[in-house]
Amino acid sequence: MFSSHILKYPEAAAMDTITPGIHLNTSATIVSAGEMFELGFYQPANSMSYYMAIMYKNILEDRVVWIANRDYPVTASALFCIGNHGNLAIRQGGIIYMVTDLQLTNANVSATLLDSGNLVFRDENSSILWQSFDFPAHTFLPRMKLGYGRRIGKTWLYVSWRSSNDPSPGNFTLQLDPGKRSRL
Repeated sequence: MFSSHILKYPEAAAMDTITPGIHLNTSATIVSAGEMFELGFYQPANSMSYYMAIMYKNILEDRVVWIANRDYPVTASALFCIGNHGNLAIRQGGIIYMVTDLQLTNANVSATLLDSGNLVFRDENSSILWQSFDFPAHTFLPRMKLGYGRRIGKTWLYVSWRSSNDPSPGNFTLQLDPGKRSRL
């Protein structure tokens, strides 16, 4: 028996979580519990490309705050899901773009969109495995990071869009210089 789960939720039944077996197509979204943000495919004006994005729910202008696949646009046939190995993925035909690439021993995971605009990927114990706030794009939201984590060797920086209709990485970057120490 073949089963396909492609979601299109009516407004009254909006959901904030993706679990294994649930797929979002280019017309479906999930919405944070307080309806502040939504996660779904974004199509820039005058473009045939789609991007998996976190967007403000009730703002029409400049609403995109994060994009998973800035360098890899997809077409209208794409799906967003938790793949066979338990990772978040964008699928388009036989091509799979891994949003997360974790070595998981158990695929009992879920991804929840929070009212902060953070997409949080958790295991069955609610431990955070990955979160979009650790991979900023071009917009700084409250509780996001900007800086450098010396212990983990991670830099949190923000990169502009190439143009208003092209969210691929642009020419401008906001980041702190890890070599400079400020004197207070």
